[in-house]
Amino acid sequence: MLKVNFVPTVIASNCLLNGLLKLNCIDRCWEVYEEMERFGISPNLYTFNILTHVVCKDGDTGKVNKFLEKMEEEGFDPDIVTYNALISSYCRKGRLDDAFYLYKIMYRRGVVPDLVSYTALMNGLCKEGRVREAHQLFHRMVHRGLNPDIVTYNTLIHGYCKEGKMQESRSLLHDMIWNGISPDSFTCWVLVEGYGKEGKLLSALNLVVELQRFEVSISQDIYCYLIAALCQENRPFAAKNLLERMARDGHKPELEIYNELIKSLSL
Repeated sequence: MLKVNFVPTVIASNCLLNGLLKLNCIDRCWEVYEEMERFGISPNLYTFNILTHVVCKDGDTGKVNKFLEKMEEEGFDPDIVTYNALISSYCRKGRLDDAFYLYKIMYRRGVVPDLVSYTALMNGLCKEGRVREAHQLFHRMVHRGLNPDIVTYNTLIHGYCKEGKMQESRSLLHDMIWNGISPDSFTCWVLVEGYGKEGKLLSALNLVVELQRFEVSISQDIYCYLIAALCQENRPFAAKNLLERMARDGHKPELEIYNELIKSLSL
């Protein structure tokens, strides 16, 4: 197009950028963007949406500041959605220093981090085993007036469970219930599995009773996990009682569970 003195439109340029992004041709994306500038093709909001994803994939963190400044020069203020996309991407890749660098930039540019920003950062910290730091960030978030949701609580609970810190996990469970947030199936599963990995089956069983008191439904997967664990610990009668409770809750035990129980009773 350029060879025949025909300057492409911003729509055509965006199509090219999007195609290159899908092919993971990150360097070519920046080259196309530079050519757009050279030929006077003004980017629009869609251009910068595409480039946000390019920045997320790019390993060069030095481009982030330039990209955000360029957005502002073109009259497009980077908003919370732009920052959250970048922060979430960095956290998924384990690039926490870059994610927290953006977190600081947000404040400098007058964009206040929201629940998505904090949860992404907490998740990144937990994945690296820095759960205490994630919990400190949680307190900072609450102090700044943001109310945690089920995803935020689950992020921390899962992080503590992976480290075997069940007391902290249980405390967060009580905190979320106190704040009117009902545990979901993921919350229940990671807590029960956490106790199981620590060899604390009695605590896992007590947790199930406690959750049911709060009218939280217990999934079939949790029942099956606990029944199998009790059988492995040679406690077939406790497993049988739990199987009966499982049936009362409307779950239909699979043949595999019956086989486990029969095998345990035969020992």
